[in-house]
Amino acid sequence: MACGSPFPLLHLPQENLKCVLQKMRILEQICISLLSKKTMDSAREFCGFNRFSFQITVSDEIELKVGNTGILNIKCTFDDGSVVITNPSFYDSRIVFFSSQFNSKNWLKQLLYIFDSSKIDGMQFFRFDEEFQRTQFHVLKDSLTGMKIVNLCIRYAKQMLRSADVINAFLPIDRLTLEETQPLNSSQLMTLSQAMSQNIEKINLSMDLPLNNLLLTSCSDIGICRQMLTDKEINMFLKHWISGLKPELENFCICRHGPAFNRDIILKGIPYNIASLDRKIKFRDYSREVHAGGIDIYLGQENIATLVFFEYAFTFDINIAALHVVVHNSKYITLE
Repeated sequence: MACGSPFPLLHLPQENLKCVLQKMRILEQICISLLSKKTMDSAREFCGFNRFSFQITVSDEIELKVGNTGILNIKCTFDDGSVVITNPSFYDSRIVFFSSQFNSKNWLKQLLYIFDSSKIDGMQFFRFDEEFQRTQFHVLKDSLTGMKIVNLCIRYAKQMLRSADVINAFLPIDRLTLEETQPLNSSQLMTLSQAMSQNIEKINLSMDLPLNNLLLTSCSDIGICRQMLTDKEINMFLKHWISGLKPELENFCICRHGPAFNRDIILKGIPYNIASLDRKIKFRDYSREVHAGGIDIYLGQENIATLVFFEYAFTFDINIAALHVVVHNSKYITLE
């Protein structure tokens, strides 16, 4: 069977080469990029990979997901010497690349170079332990140098001290989420608190972090989805905020299962004013919900924060109680 004539792809004028590459599917673009240094640079320049979002998940292996407008385009799974690239949106197409001279770090760095992105939109670590610290952690730390991590999520780490290592390795971080079911000792809590006190804009907590450690955080936005603070401790937190201990904080939200918050205990000893119900409130993270009135708290230096209590039914037998405190003139609130 006769073979067709070779197509002189790399001899095309730049505009024609760009047009040809952009007509290819993403798996074809990646295959072309791995042929030579020239095809790699051409794919990086012309394929527009940097328009995609990039998500990394780490458990027993490293997985890189590449998507666009909510659609998963490809999924890359790394193992020593090989990378498996799957396109679930195109008949679950699957290609395995292997090189005895490449390891997971080489493959990941190669693809990140082609994709030409300055940031990772989301990175999640799931149930890692001591073995993880010696393998995937170093692969990611070396491969992601200089890249911004927008969202970092650490879930159910068996070695919570390793969470502090991960946080410190990838600073600055826009949003940090921690989920933990096991209680931490005082040394672990201090190490973790120190890691959370730097270059993080928002912290989401689904773990038991005592009041003293929460006060050590340094971010503009704190969200808590756990019954880790009593109403009295919330009162103490607000008093520390009012006294000027946390000038960087602009948004504080707690959601928990169970009964409503005790407003008398939370507001005890705090100067406040109940606003008119004519005033409408929208919180940035809950822009579809409109609240009326609110309770104004005076933070000093003419700064005011509005506190809103609200409840909603999560399921027919589970109620969610929520408390939201937001500083006026911040990006987290709109008053009408």
